[in-house]
Amino acid sequence: MPSYMNIWFTAAEAAPFFKAGGLADVAGALPKVLEKKGVQVKVILPFYAAMPDSYKEHLTHVLDFNVKVGWRNQHCSVKVLHKDGVEYLFLENDFYFGRPDLYGYEDDGERFAFFSQAVIEFMIHSEDYPEIIHCNDWHTAMIPVLLRYKYRAIEKIQAIKTVLTIHNLLFQGVFDLTILSDWYGMEKDSYPSKELEFYGKVNVLKGGIYCTDLLTTVSPTYAKEIMTPEFGYGLETVLQDNAYKVRGILNGLDIEEYNPETNSALSYPYSVQTLEEKEKNKRFLQKKVGLKQDQSVCLLGVLSRLTSQKGLQLFQPILSQLVEKNIQLVVLGTGDLLYENQLREAEERYPDQLKSLITFDAD
Repeated sequence: MPSYMNIWFTAAEAAPFFKAGGLADVAGALPKVLEKKGVQVKVILPFYAAMPDSYKEHLTHVLDFNVKVGWRNQHCSVKVLHKDGVEYLFLENDFYFGRPDLYGYEDDGERFAFFSQAVIEFMIHSEDYPEIIHCNDWHTAMIPVLLRYKYRAIEKIQAIKTVLTIHNLLFQGVFDLTILSDWYGMEKDSYPSKELEFYGKVNVLKGGIYCTDLLTTVSPTYAKEIMTPEFGYGLETVLQDNAYKVRGILNGLDIEEYNPETNSALSYPYSVQTLEEKEKNKRFLQKKVGLKQDQSVCLLGVLSRLTSQKGLQLFQPILSQLVEKNIQLVVLGTGDLLYENQLREAEERYPDQLKSLITFDAD
């Protein structure tokens, strides 16, 4: 890659600052690797109240400006932090992001409408124009749409290319048609209905798919799957229309963060030369969750969102067969209430073999 390339990477979450799922891992790892390859990278994120104090104390104020969210005039304050050679920019608005959780609010659509427009407004106010903006999932999928239709009169913006990565097609950002004027200040005649409208509503991700220059997914297999009715969640024909710009790129692993020799989450670090330390970690985990410390038992771990997308519907029917073996099972994750309750009930039936930790715990 040429050393002069300038990329803005924008997402709803990124490790180590904020994490609710796998998107945070990609947003945390990929920019670091790009930077090492000579690419100038800025990562732009919402400034959530959940940011650890250890990072807050290193933030520096950059500038302030206002963002029009429909008829509302919302303030945005930009803070910067440098880490691992990457510049992280946090867009602050307490009304939208000064809350304990990242997602799950009734106004999530409006929150990320503000954020998407704030990313572009920051570019305009700072006069820092990237060559590429890399967007992720529905939260930032409107950025390519806004660049094409709302901000197209600004000459410096016209040359910017966009990449949109789909991490999970299930979540698409579907809202009432009125949000285009209420949140984005876009009237009906300012965009082609084919690109945004979806069964009488607005589908934010659909708009991003049509308007982005390149569309990537988290693996070559997933790129093919989402073009089928089984995994397309209603957007399979949209993706087929845009197949020429779809690329499946397999997610990588942050080998620095997940290095067992240095990872602080491990009680007993180990390497290929000291694999016996894994046995100590096994006994530590058994003790921590209340299982018998038995080195001869096969200890299985499941770390997952508890949803059918992850295959949890296949788990319950074979559980009784599993526990007949000489095994212990530890499940960590949150998700659909159905699967959470099934695991709690299974733990009551098999307390000596199964522990269900219905929580999010990165360590």
